[in-house]
Amino acid sequence: GGGLADGPRAWATLELPRDAPAAPRRPPASLPAGGGAGSRDGGGGGRNADGASLREWCAKYDQVTDAPLRDWPKVPHPFLESTRKGKGAPPSPLDKVAAWAAAKFASWPGAAPGCSVEMWTYVRAGNPSERLLHLTARGTRFCFHKGAAHMSNKTMITVDLQSGVAWQRCWDVECMQAGICCGQIKARHCLGNLGLDGIAMPTPDELAAFERD
Repeated sequence: GGGLADGPRAWATLELPRDAPAAPRRPPASLPAGGGAGSRDGGGGGRNADGASLREWCAKYDQVTDAPLRDWPKVPHPFLESTRKGKGAPPSPLDKVAAWAAAKFASWPGAAPGCSVEMWTYVRAGNPSERLLHLTARGTRFCFHKGAAHMSNKTMITVDLQSGVAWQRCWDVECMQAGICCGQIKARHCLGNLGLDGIAMPTPDELAAFERD
């Protein structure tokens, strides 16, 4: 069955209409000039607490994706900075985003009555900066990449909390993005920007307080 990974390898993931606006492309992480020992986020061009080199990490995902936390779940992210998860819908300030996702679940082909969020994972990483919310669906397993519902694997919506763009995603091993040499980039279907539906992303201060709670 599907589900979200546990522990520091947890990541968040999702896709809708083909003409929906795509997420803005982020520049690759820049290497700081000079610097001594790096902090947990790799600052100063050093290493994180697990000994991961920022330069080595940037070289690994370069030419593969500009969003490794979102797209590359098979590769452990060495610069995770915060992870929270829970069952059901997430609390404030993520509740409005979750309500939007539940409405999307209900609109998908073959959805059962009363679709909702089964579980959620919030994750933030540096190098490059990413902040994602993964919302697993209850009441539908429809996958836009497959064009039908999965029999066992769950589907989810992944929201980029920095850009407001969301994608439908799943955990099926066959749902990989075509034309990627590494063969590990998860397929995603863009659902557009939540801002177009009047849903504002939580502010950085609100999310910082959420991480501390």
